Amino acid sequence: MILRPSFPVTLVIAFFLTSLWAAAADDYAIKFDRPMKVGDRFSVTSRGTQSQIANVTAGDRALPEKREALTAELSADVEVLAVSPKGKPRKVRLTATRLTVETDGRSNDAMPRSTEVIVEFVDKKSKYSIGGLPAGEQARKALALVFALSSDETSDDVIFGTEQRQSPGKRWPMNAAPAAKSLSATFGGRFAPEDLQGGCQLQEVVQAAGGSALRITGEFAVSELKIPLPNGLKIRRGSLQSKLSCVIPVDPSKGTIQQGTEVDVEFLADGENAGTNFVVSTLTRETVDIRYTYK
Repeated sequence: MILRPSFPVTLVIAFFLTSLWAAAADDYAIKFDRPMKVGDRFSVTSRGTQSQIANVTAGDRALPEKREALTAELSADVEVLAVSPKGKPRKVRLTATRLTVETDGRSNDAMPRSTEVIVEFVDKKSKYSIGGLPAGEQARKALALVFALSSDETSDDVIFGTEQRQSPGKRWPMNAAPAAKSLSATFGGRFAPEDLQGGCQLQEVVQAAGGSALRITGEFAVSELKIPLPNGLKIRRGSLQSKLSCVIPVDPSKGTIQQGTEVDVEFLADGENAGTNFVVSTLTRETVDIRYTYK
């Protein structure tokens, strides 16, 4: 459930139930992982937004504030081509693809419709290729926002799971120790369990496509961000806040899953580069809403 925003705080969420469901049950078994195998197919629709504000001071001179924003939408059929030992997709094919990018209130196709895209996890990041060549910059940035493969082999059941069946309104905490280990492996920093707080809650049973479904929300926070930065910069103060939500079918055979994530990352960094002292502050927000339909 740790998300993978594209900047590079990456945290990816998937909520799933075991087969121990019952239509009239008052409580439910909770399971967060669904291992996949080569040949599995599903469709995906995804919409993401990302914005960043950066302020830089070089010596005694304040540079102009830099603002960037990106909105992208994807719809595609997905075929799994390779998986990790734990069933995490490591290579997939996107077909029937439509990828649009919105700038200044206007949308345009980031690549021709129905383009076949290969997504592969290589060197700790997702790489996108079209016809054997790397995807263009606009398509790559848009795809990285709305569809990326997870960098983490740690089970979401280990981090966010619970062995107790849950009824609506019940809440359970995240397991901070494996979460800190996972973040450290992902970012190359050193996160301590005491730096992390969060948990999940089964909010309610709702009616959705395919019948009854569970609405689950969650959140986690990193109070002390510890990630390496380039160009001699070091983080002096930083934090990460994330909100999570999903709707998953009570009957696991009804394979439509909806999930939403919102991540805010803020940090202040400073350092010396080429004889000049720099101070950098950034605020990044990323939201992604995804719908998976399994075949």
